[in-house]
Amino acid sequence: MERVFRRSGSLIKSPLDVGRLFFYSGTVYFFWVGNMGGVWRFALAALAVTIVRVLKPVWWLDLGFQAVLALQIVGNVAHLFENYAYFDKLVHTALPMLAAPIIFILLYRLGVYPMPQANNGAQKWQLFITISLLGVGAAVLWEATEFILDPLLPDLLQ
Repeated sequence: MERVFRRSGSLIKSPLDVGRLFFYSGTVYFFWVGNMGGVWRFALAALAVTIVRVLKPVWWLDLGFQAVLALQIVGNVAHLFENYAYFDKLVHTALPMLAAPIIFILLYRLGVYPMPQANNGAQKWQLFITISLLGVGAAVLWEATEFILDPLLPDLLQ
């Protein structure tokens, strides 16, 4: 298995890269059929999973982010948000929960926020509260973006 995924110069270096192909191929497919709403959804998601790949978080965080982003897109394309009331709650809870640690890693790698040592209970709580607030901020930012863009581009985020 190692020989298949670890070739230098290969775009697919891990099984998670195969999951990223879903977002790239979705962009191409919706462009092919002329659905620009689908193109935008998949292109933005492809950009997000590419940024996460560059950050190199632990595999389960990367996998979870890809899965919940796929749920977001499939929910939009297949109208699951309109047909199932709790689908919206599931996605809008899981997405910020998985985005928060990724945002923290991004801020740490950019040098904006130092990595706490988490040697004692107070430092562990500081890390937990910081990441939780990043998740709340991500959720608020997403909902505000939906609120602003829904009337302007009804096919994009519905």
